[in-house]
Amino acid sequence: HLSKDYIIKSFENGSEVLESIKEEHPDLIISDTVLHGMSGNELSSRLKTSGDTSIIPIILYGSHIDIDRRHKRETSLADTFLYIPFHIEDLKIEITVLIRNSRFLRKSFLQKIFGEQFLKIKENENLNEDNYVFIDRVKDYILKNIDQENLTIDEVASELYMSRTTFFNKWKSLTGEAPKFFIFRI
Repeated sequence: HLSKDYIIKSFENGSEVLESIKEEHPDLIISDTVLHGMSGNELSSRLKTSGDTSIIPIILYGSHIDIDRRHKRETSLADTFLYIPFHIEDLKIEITVLIRNSRFLRKSFLQKIFGEQFLKIKENENLNEDNYVFIDRVKDYILKNIDQENLTIDEVASELYMSRTTFFNKWKSLTGEAPKFFIFRI
């Protein structure tokens, strides 16, 4: 149900999940409370108490008839817990909200660390309104794709319907820096 909107990786063993997550840093984790090798509760707790993975949203799901469910829910530290059976549309809403909130928190964190100015281009007399719109479109695209660690200048140029060279030259003439440095700063 989710593979048409998201890239999905499935695992049955909690230990395999830990290794994969540390390499790939997914946008979201959805886990059953029952996994081979490690429970979903333990997996969630380990991820949420690690500095490297604590920001990744986690949705756990399990049976509503589990006697110890309140304790498991509390110790898992998961962002959301769904009881089965659940409606796929409810899951999609949770996914959308958690990913959006996670991206907002990352952006806010970057602004707090680097200051409000970290996304601003120095005022330049040569910039007219069209150039400010161009710069804002670049900033917005980069922020929208902030989770994509391999974001390239080619992708940004393509979004603006420009060749890589044209984009590079325009950006350099307006800001005085290569676009890759702006991407790295963000």
